[in-house]
Amino acid sequence: MTPSTEPGNQTDGGEDSDAPNRPSRLLPLSPLSPLSTLSRRQFVEGALKLGVTGFTATGAAGLLAACHSKKKAAAPKKLTGRVQILIGFDGGNTAAQRQVQQTLAQAFIAAHPQVGIDFLRATSATAAETQLRTLVSRGSAPDIVLGIGQANLSRLADQHMWLDLRPLFRRDGVSTNSFSTQATSAAALSSYYGGTKAIPGVPVAVQNHALAYNVDLFSKAGLPAPPASWSDNSWAYPASFLQAAQTLTVDQAGKHSGQAGFDPTQIVQFGVARIPAEYLFFSFGGHFYNVSKKKAEFDMPAAIQGAQFAGDLLGKYHVQPSAAELAKLAGPENNGNEEQAAWRAGKLAMIDLCSCEIDSPFGTKVPFAWKAAALPAGPGGRFGPLEVNAGAIVVAGTQHDLAWEVLKSFAVDPGHERQLAYGGFGAMPALTANTDAFAAGTKQVAGVDPAVWLAGLPNASTEAATWIPAFADVHSLFKTAVDKIAGGASAATVMPQLQADAQAKIDAWFKVNKLPH
Repeated sequence: MTPSTEPGNQTDGGEDSDAPNRPSRLLPLSPLSPLSTLSRRQFVEGALKLGVTGFTATGAAGLLAACHSKKKAAAPKKLTGRVQILIGFDGGNTAAQRQVQQTLAQAFIAAHPQVGIDFLRATSATAAETQLRTLVSRGSAPDIVLGIGQANLSRLADQHMWLDLRPLFRRDGVSTNSFSTQATSAAALSSYYGGTKAIPGVPVAVQNHALAYNVDLFSKAGLPAPPASWSDNSWAYPASFLQAAQTLTVDQAGKHSGQAGFDPTQIVQFGVARIPAEYLFFSFGGHFYNVSKKKAEFDMPAAIQGAQFAGDLLGKYHVQPSAAELAKLAGPENNGNEEQAAWRAGKLAMIDLCSCEIDSPFGTKVPFAWKAAALPAGPGGRFGPLEVNAGAIVVAGTQHDLAWEVLKSFAVDPGHERQLAYGGFGAMPALTANTDAFAAGTKQVAGVDPAVWLAGLPNASTEAATWIPAFADVHSLFKTAVDKIAGGASAATVMPQLQADAQAKIDAWFKVNKLPH
């Protein structure tokens, strides 16, 4: 198969750029490359020189000791062929992340010189899906999709895109108990596969979210810092959170949201940004879908209240910027990078921050002191998304066994998965043996306590990314509905209509599809 070189969907490249929206063009690894003939010693010494995350001197000593072992090692399983790995659904394309992925590929090729590994890289989830669909339709599907989040895994599951890995797990004695329960539960897509207990993807990394806040802006406003404890329910929607957000939202004349004379057309500092409507919807007790009843639940009272509050943050209270307001705040020179620019300029007091973004421009070298707090609790509980990235094998691929061997090396081997999760995707490892890797990796970010994210894992939920019938259509309808509410429409009117529209999509799905259980 010829790697795609379409604009925006480049073969892995090697340019030293950390821009997530820039195509990379590293040369594909090949059995003919000098890298494919590395000795064990050359590989270990090279990895240490690179300073690859998670590749420790202790691990290196073990590998080097094997070079001098008097015992004859068992002959490795002879593997041949080329494997193509598509990356880009959910990140993984910064220069540092590419280097880790390449190093793992080099390790595999060193053990199996007759195998080649090519990386296909997409600049966004949309580009990755286009790349995947195009290659599948051409009969040249990639073998592995690596680092795909649960939402995208869900969206493509009912299109029979993923190979069920359960027989391969059983054959090779790989236990799902090696991974965190949350990770395996999310990757299983049980709302679709149900009692079949299929394994559509190997958990590669886990991400959750916390609230990052500008310490200086809180101090200047005379507000107490939001609590880091996830059990402190005094930090809640709507009361304490809204009060803080209004106090921290300031117009050009120095008036705050809610104050007499406040001008919402001249806001120079917003109290909060990057809080998706789903957070409020679920925190108020709303749900998208009832699996047992096969019914949407957008017209339930809690769902209506959560959607109304989500819309009101933008349209009524003006504490969270719309896309247009954010663009105005950041300036035209930051087109496509508005949230990051506004945060770093000190114009956003609080933002939702993924654990995968700590070691990014949102978290590193920020020109003010910032800390992390728990996400607020809502009337229906505390919601923060748990995002599980997986490695999946494409059904339309032609080398399932070889693809499994590569995926197993990357994501099941503890030493490799430790590198791949944090170093390769900026996330927490899914293997329980590697839980300390996230804290170790984030120590390099000054003033940031990774314990806030780690403590928040039990409160994190996969519901926003859980498979539902007509996944993409229903999510699109929800976004449109919330936008209408933000524009001034009443949730009491919008949400019942959303219920009818979403249920029609769900019913239409069941007319032409069947669940595999």
